[in-house]
This record gives sequence, structure tokens and C-alpha cells, in this order.
Amino acid sequence: METPIVNHESVTPQATGLDSSDGHEPQLFDSSFNGEPAFDPGFDQEMILEQVLSDQSVTQHWTRRSDDASDTINAWLRCCLAIHQQRFILHLPFVPSFREMPEVTCNLVDDYSGRLRVTDQQKYGVRLELILERPVTEPTAVLIEVTATSPRSHSVIL
Repeated sequence: METPIVNHESVTPQATGLDSSDGHEPQLFDSSFNGEPAFDPGFDQEMILEQVLSDQSVTQHWTRRSDDASDTINAWLRCCLAIHQQRFILHLPFVPSFREMPEVTCNLVDDYSGRLRVTDQQKYGVRLELILERPVTEPTAVLIEVTATSPRSHSVIL
């Protein structure tokens, strides 16, 4: 199969989201970007959880933080189960990969009886298995929380 050739000159700034009309290097932001970070590095985990819980359209929320001591990924994910489904398998990639095997914890956030466990763990991701106590009787989204932490001195592959 032949790889298509892309003519970069035919791509307009509006189509790419890049704006270099002011003579500066292209930015991955629109003209309303004011240079402020998209989030406060001292964010509140409980506030994020409240936002994720209140908006059913949010299916994933990932945050990766690095400080002097560690590199940490926090993720909240909704596992969408169909009628009569009881088991859900989830693969979470870590990009960039950790240098060393991270410590991974996972928890059911919603009030469902069941088991959530790590079934495979690598430096580049994990495989989780959710098994509810009984099959669901209607389409259901189960919220889970996953945390992966690695010491900063061994954190990411550059």
C-alpha cells in the first residue's frame, strides 16, 4: 500500500490550529491563549473527581505530574458495560513509558460490588480487569480511579 503524500503548503492555519501570522513561531493554541498554564500544578484531586462525577460525558480524565520525588499518573475512567455484561477489560498505556516498573493502584469509585485488579503490569502500561458481583441490567458506566507512580530518579524515558 502506498503512503499518501501530504502537501504542507496547502494546509491553512485555520485547518491546523496553528497561527504564525504575527511573525512568531507557530503555536498549538488559538489566538485567545494568554500564556497561562491550562491547569494549576497544585490541583485538588477531590475537585477533579467532583467534576468527573458530575459530567457523565467525561469518559476519561488523565493527569501526569512530576516533582522532585516522583512521576505520577492519575486517571479516572468510565467503563461502559452493556446489558448483561459483568466483566470489563481495560488497557492503559503510559506514554512516555516509566524507566522502572511503577507502583499501580486501582479503585472502584462508584458504589458497585465487584473486583478491580491489575492483571498485567509493564513499564509502558497496565491491563485491568473489572468483574462486577452480577451482570448489569441496563447500560452502565462504572467509574474507576488508577494511580501509577515511579520514583523521579527513574521516571521517564526521554
